Amino acid sequence: MINCKIADDIIKIRKRLNMSQIEFGKLLGINQKMVSHLESGKAGYSVKTLEKIAKLTGARLEVSLRIMSERKKKVKKPNVAISKEEAKEIRENIDWFRRLDPVQKIRAVEMNNRATRRLLSETCELCRSD
Repeated sequence: MINCKIADDIIKIRKRLNMSQIEFGKLLGINQKMVSHLESGKAGYSVKTLEKIAKLTGARLEVSLRIMSERKKKVKKPNVAISKEEAKEIRENIDWFRRLDPVQKIRAVEMNNRATRRLLSETCELCRSD
C-alpha cells in the first residue's frame, strides 16, 4: 500500500518538525484540509508535491521503478469462478453503463472513484491501527 506508506511518512515528517497541520500547510503553501488529505491518503501524490515536501522539510525522497517482466512470466492469472448470477449482474451493469450519455458516464466514474478512495482510506486507517 503505497498511499499508506507515504501518508505515514508525511505524518512523521510533520511531527518531527513539531508542527501542526496548519503550520505545515503554511510551509508547503497549502491549507490544513489538504494536509489532512495528504496524511490520510485521500489526496493523490504527484512527484512534484513529494519533491516540494522533501525540499522544504529536508526529507529525502526516494522513487523506484522496477521491471517486473521476469516475474510476470511466473505469475499465473488467478482462476476466479463467478456464479451465473454474478456474471448476469456484471453484464447488466456493462449494458447500463453503455446506455449512459458521456456526461453521465463521467459522473458515474467519478462516483466510483470517490467510493474507491473512501474504501482505500478506510483500509489505510486499518493498516495504521495494526
